[in-house]
Amino acid sequence: MMTNVCKALLNILKQPNNQLKETFKSGTKVNRMGDSLEEYIKNCFADTFDQTDKEKNVEIHSKIFSWQGTQNNPPDLILKGSDAIEVKKIGGFGSIALNSSYPKAKLKSSSSMITNECRACENDDEWEKELVYALGTVNKKNIIKVLFFIYGSLYAAGDEIYSRIKNNIADGVEKTPNVVFSKTNELGRVNSVDPLGITQLRIRGMWQIYHPYRVYDYLYEVDKESDKIDDYIIYSFIPNDQIEKMSDDFSELEKRKNVNIYDKKIKNPNNPSKLIDIKLIKIVINY
Repeated sequence: MMTNVCKALLNILKQPNNQLKETFKSGTKVNRMGDSLEEYIKNCFADTFDQTDKEKNVEIHSKIFSWQGTQNNPPDLILKGSDAIEVKKIGGFGSIALNSSYPKAKLKSSSSMITNECRACENDDEWEKELVYALGTVNKKNIIKVLFFIYGSLYAAGDEIYSRIKNNIADGVEKTPNVVFSKTNELGRVNSVDPLGITQLRIRGMWQIYHPYRVYDYLYEVDKESDKIDDYIIYSFIPNDQIEKMSDDFSELEKRKNVNIYDKKIKNPNNPSKLIDIKLIKIVINY
């Protein structure tokens, strides 16, 4: 039961309801809204919007996804034998919080940020996957206004760009004299801060990335000001070499009347002087 971004778009067109259902997987209201978007994205890829049988829904998802995430470790989803998905919900159009995990062009099994269970979720011990960001702007009524599917290779630079900064800061923190440190995936952790030795200080990196409207504002088709507030708008940025892997579903999208597909060139995140050929898919659903 292979699936892909183009198939997810087709499933949205088949069931174009952008009202999220509240999900109680996490404690806080903000997390619950994020959980609702994650469940929506699962349904996009698994074609389970209409599935009311919860047991059947679990069974279908287990066939589609090899990994369905934990609250504190990336990714949120892995499609069996295919891409990883990272879901981010935002209330407006400002920067998107990535918390302690820096932006990623791809996801590797060697990443220190993923769990051992995630590392072992595929048949191969070592793997590298395309990472797709599913970024949803959701209003106070829990309605998705804009949804972006963006391949990480079009959005983030290579790991070495971010890890170098992170490691330099962590090394500087560890050189602080007369402080007891312990090993951590964060920037640092200081133990025994007070005389009783009962207080610790966690030093975390809080990464953010600009909203796609700002990142791709040089593209005529990506314009927040011209997108109507009452419409449900979906953008998808797919490298041409990935389109070949989903050619049948892409051909089906080309036939749909409210789907616009553009051949575009966008800046390479590692070197903006070089351009990457992509397909920009824009879907506008009127309500």
